[in-house]
Amino acid sequence: MLLINYFKMMVALDFFMTNSLILLLFFILLSLMWWRWWFFGRDPKMDDTIVPYYDIPDNLSVLDTSAIVYGDLRMRDCSALLIQFAIKGYIKIEKNDHGKYVLQRLVNYDDVQDKLTREEMYFLKSLFGIAHAKKTVFLDDLRQQFYDVAIVLQEKVRERLKVEGYLTSSGEFEKKFLIGFGFFLVTIAWQIVGDLGLLPLIVSILLLIIFILFAKAMTSRTKKGVIMKRKILGFKMYLQTAEQDRIKFHTAPKKNPKIFEKFLPYAMVFDLERRWAQQFSEIYTSAPRWFWGEGADLLISTSLSDELAVFADLIDTLFKK
Repeated sequence: MLLINYFKMMVALDFFMTNSLILLLFFILLSLMWWRWWFFGRDPKMDDTIVPYYDIPDNLSVLDTSAIVYGDLRMRDCSALLIQFAIKGYIKIEKNDHGKYVLQRLVNYDDVQDKLTREEMYFLKSLFGIAHAKKTVFLDDLRQQFYDVAIVLQEKVRERLKVEGYLTSSGEFEKKFLIGFGFFLVTIAWQIVGDLGLLPLIVSILLLIIFILFAKAMTSRTKKGVIMKRKILGFKMYLQTAEQDRIKFHTAPKKNPKIFEKFLPYAMVFDLERRWAQQFSEIYTSAPRWFWGEGADLLISTSLSDELAVFADLIDTLFKK
């Protein structure tokens, strides 16, 4: 009986020591992540005062604006870029009688080569093809390739922003390292789950989730990037301000269709397209030339804001698939 109790005590002690080591490893790795984020992943500390900005900061592209503010491109950035292409007359967006969106290319690639960034040109060619460029495509038919295009766009934009001094190289490395190491821990824990129980697997999955959250915080902007982000947020402040409050902005531009169309893609980046369009509802008395619906008056007034939001949500859905 004494021998049995001894063995039970040893098993319990071994279980306690093993689990204690696992939990200790968890807190060590958590502390290591915090240390790497503090020294390599966060932005330089600067004055964070935001003031209204009434124009596109430094004439940044839609993709650059999103990457600098959010650290990565997001799903809706491509819908914003499509709207910008349409406003500039490069494509036409039409919703047919069956409720399907059709994209019509209105220009040759050579005609806009010097007007677009390399990433924008890549996106335009990915929509209509290169060797056998199409004039018309259905948005639903692009479902398969949209996600791959987004990945390539993100890499291209981030690399250029590093060269231009807005982002550091360390932030991207830290992201890949954390996520890769997290999946490595889950794989190892899965292999030993039979011997040590579920605790290693639970801890490793929890670490993976924390690693991913830390990776998203690893924006690692340079001082130049932080200054630009502050300007962009000032521009966002102007876009999201309600019309009745805009009188406080004495130097804000007056409302007109040109201002609406110029800033609309950026409002979409900030998820403000509905609010921005509603502020211009009395200006549009006919459907805009670049976004056509089932009837001539489908997109007039507040219908325009609703249709833009639906279009942006559709692009989000295509990318998520």
